[in-house]
Amino acid sequence: MKRMPRYQTVASKLRKTAVLLRNEQLKPYIPESQKYSRQAVLSMLRRHPFVFLKPDIGGGGKGAIKLTLSGDQVKCQTLNGRRVLRINEVFPWIERQMISGRTYMAQQGIEMAQADGRNVDFRVHLQKPRDHWLITGFCAKLAPPGSLVTNRCRGGQALEASQALKKISHHDHKKEKSLNEEIYFVSKEIAKTLNERFTGLKELGVDLTVDQNENIWIFEVNTRPVIKLFQRLKDKTAYQQINRIRKQML
Repeated sequence: MKRMPRYQTVASKLRKTAVLLRNEQLKPYIPESQKYSRQAVLSMLRRHPFVFLKPDIGGGGKGAIKLTLSGDQVKCQTLNGRRVLRINEVFPWIERQMISGRTYMAQQGIEMAQADGRNVDFRVHLQKPRDHWLITGFCAKLAPPGSLVTNRCRGGQALEASQALKKISHHDHKKEKSLNEEIYFVSKEIAKTLNERFTGLKELGVDLTVDQNENIWIFEVNTRPVIKLFQRLKDKTAYQQINRIRKQML
């Protein structure tokens, strides 16, 4: 197994989100995110199409729960299946599904744009070998049909970012170019903002998506990102570049 570089990592999603919210330019890109409580979730369910629960620390989609309010019932989806519960039943059920001992966060659900009928999101890989952040990888992830998450370890499929952007912009070159530039701007701004607070950061994996109205949303930022997704692309240029810069940072 290849050795990972040693530099600062920040595990808490809520902590990173709080830092990003201090940047006024990033606020419009950040879904409402709160520490889990019954009151917070109920309030969010009444204001958003759905709510996504996930461990504050963790990855790979493990422990994720999607909640959708429908009348006096809540549609619940986990990695293992779906069920519908009355509001007075849902919170005890949710808390039994949660990974023991983990703090959870509730995040506003985003109606993701689709490519070939499948939800699509993006991974932007950034590295700072010297004084400036570089975007060294940019790709898309296609969710398996009907899946809760797009994670590669849950069956997500790697796709060239340009192909995904073409599909979600309906081959409108101007829109595709605009989305690409905005994603790059947001990713660089994320790196700058987090690095001002956490000065030892050297590598980031930004997960974001484009909704069905072509608005960009930040899902989360990984400070110890894995790069197998880039290895699965037909073009291995980004994978090779990331590895080359990692060696410089060892």
